[in-house]
Amino acid sequence: MKRYTFIKKRESIPITTPIRVLEPKAGGIKLEYEIYATDNIHIRIGNRDIYIPYWKYNSELLVFFKLIKEYWDNNLVQLSKTHWNKKDPIYTKLWVILQSRNGNFNCYEDVVDINKDYKSLRIRTLCTMLEHHQIIKHLEKGNSKFSVPYVQIIF
Repeated sequence: MKRYTFIKKRESIPITTPIRVLEPKAGGIKLEYEIYATDNIHIRIGNRDIYIPYWKYNSELLVFFKLIKEYWDNNLVQLSKTHWNKKDPIYTKLWVILQSRNGNFNCYEDVVDINKDYKSLRIRTLCTMLEHHQIIKHLEKGNSKFSVPYVQIIF
């Protein structure tokens, strides 16, 4: 059974209070993960699933981004009410995968200051599909390492 393994390399989190942004930095929560797919042997012992990797594919760096509401361009990409997140006054309820202008996903350094680097921001994938839900759950917690079943991440 193939699985994706995510290992956090870097993160940038804005400084906020419960209702206000003090320092936006990149304009949201920016997480860079090294992602690689593995073929695994699946063993079940009792109620526990154990995956033993026996083949590792080349890794890829992806940057996941959760934007602060005031920086979201609603004219470019209209957000539904569920993703606008009325409960949280600061963040949207949507993770996106960033891509640089030249098509590279290794673009962590391209977006450092939201006011200066906004033009280099390219949204490649909105993480809204059912396949993304397990990934989103780990991104919300900020886990440094996790694995999810093999699905196509980028649509």
